Amino acid sequence: WRYRDYVIKSFNADKPYDQFVKEQLAGDEIAAASPGGHNPDAVIATGFYRLGVWDDEPADPLLALYDGYDDIVATAGQAFLATTFNCARCH
Repeated sequence: WRYRDYVIKSFNADKPYDQFVKEQLAGDEIAAASPGGHNPDAVIATGFYRLGVWDDEPADPLLALYDGYDDIVATAGQAFLATTFNCARCH
């Protein structure tokens, strides 16, 4: 719910799109670089990475880890760059 509320709050505040994207992709780094090292909205924005398939008992844990990474890259590419990266995993 925190990520959802972050998105709604960002839209309602007319947050610039570039800042919105940066917070989702590197919010933890932005928070660390901010004065006092505290920017809770930027950290909450990284909840973007948790939006995906979740299997808490995968048959092959290593494969599941890399499938998760692949999903993050594919989703970020499609959402923010309007291109697909799915084929890059094998090629």
